[in-house]
Amino acid sequence: MPGAGGAPILGRGGLEYRLRDAAEALDLAAAAKDADTAWDFYSQRCQAEIGDVESYRRLLDAFYAGRDPRPTSWTVRVIGSSGQVVTVDADPNALAHAMEPRTWTLIDVRWQFDNC
Repeated sequence: MPGAGGAPILGRGGLEYRLRDAAEALDLAAAAKDADTAWDFYSQRCQAEIGDVESYRRLLDAFYAGRDPRPTSWTVRVIGSSGQVVTVDADPNALAHAMEPRTWTLIDVRWQFDNC
């Protein structure tokens, strides 16, 4: 069964690659403070909890204040429609909890950040 762009979504490897790609895209957008792009990766549940993209932009600004985010690698684990992602950030000022696994959920054949 093809997903977006014809990419296969069935099979463990396919889901893991797609999750890794989504996590990388979100982390790089967030590090660049591109709130509009990063916001699109958030689940509806998380978006409702945050409020709107302007509120999210303020959260990004506060989270990255005094930092030089440099995400360098992503480790993923998929179990069914749930995934965990650990991102390694080369920023020496990264918060300690930044290395904790973050939850993603496969919703409508698309991985969405659901760790809110």
